[in-house]
Amino acid sequence: MGNLPHISENEQGDKTLYVGGKPYIALGGELHNSSASSLEYMEEEVWPYLKDIPLDTVLLPVYWENIEPIEDQFDFTLLDDLVKQARREGVKLILLWFGLWKNGQSSYVPGWVKEDYQRFFRSCYKIGHPSETISPFCQEAVTADAKAFSRLMKHLWEVDEEENTIIMVQVENEIGFLGAERDFSPAAEKAYSEEVPAIIESLYNCTGSWEDALGEDAAEIFMAYYYALAVEEIAAQGKANYPLPMYVNAWLEQF
Repeated sequence: MGNLPHISENEQGDKTLYVGGKPYIALGGELHNSSASSLEYMEEEVWPYLKDIPLDTVLLPVYWENIEPIEDQFDFTLLDDLVKQARREGVKLILLWFGLWKNGQSSYVPGWVKEDYQRFFRSCYKIGHPSETISPFCQEAVTADAKAFSRLMKHLWEVDEEENTIIMVQVENEIGFLGAERDFSPAAEKAYSEEVPAIIESLYNCTGSWEDALGEDAAEIFMAYYYALAVEEIAAQGKANYPLPMYVNAWLEQF
């Protein structure tokens, strides 16, 4: 796939981002959540104000609800035009994939996902009430997100592999379940009662169910593990189509 953006060790052994075969320091600025949903807004309220700031990179959200408004029907028109704007402005892009999770919620999923509470079930609070966050234990949802992300990355390879305007992708945004120590949906309850996976046994030198093995830390590690599984599945399918550097971030408790 040519000389793609990638991360590798430099001559001093430090992990370094390379773009166009050269080390790249991203002097970046991140857009507000919905700024990239309108070309007109970007033209009037974003690009003119970046000219006087020494930025070479813009972190720009891409919304699942915009690229797959109808299941299995994909529209990359907005993204293509945003990429053209970035090329005109002479900046690189890091895309933020607002898929299943954004700031601990599922705000940017398509309407056909939001409206189907059976197929795409939600995480539950301890008293059994569902939240507005799709559960990481919902394989149907993870599969749908992974398919959309895979199509996104395939499209990026087709339109940007030669230009390298897009240099990196963030998969999901600030994942985590807010308002409860863990997901209490039926699927999560079942998983929580089962033996911890082999990798958890190895990392923490423990055995038994999650609570028996990890005590007061069980809920947090349990959720981190299953979110990680979901994101890894989504990222892997995208990377198979276009192996740009990818990363993930998480919602941290604020005091």
